[in-house]
Amino acid sequence: MRLRDADGRRVVVVFTTRPATRDSDRPKDVLVNAREAGVTVYAVALDVRYFDGDDFVDGRPDPDLEHVVRETGGTLFEIDDERSVPGAFLAVARMIRQAMRDRAHAR
Repeated sequence: MRLRDADGRRVVVVFTTRPATRDSDRPKDVLVNAREAGVTVYAVALDVRYFDGDDFVDGRPDPDLEHVVRETGGTLFEIDDERSVPGAFLAVARMIRQAMRDRAHAR
């Protein structure tokens, strides 16, 4: 099913470990698609050290990801320890639940 065809509130949760590459979706494309589909983007971004083919480098998520999240009304959780990943996803789930409650009470 395509996201635009889904009923109700639409949310995308992005998990990323380093900047976009040629083979991954770029934040600008994600923003365009999110706006077209009317979705909120939440992101969990894990800072990691990785081998880029020549050296080990400290990877940080693409800075444009924060813009995508902000523009769609979501939240970016930037973490530097893989043990924090479950907590970040729980926080995202809580935020989504709260937004659903707020929306239900606003009706």
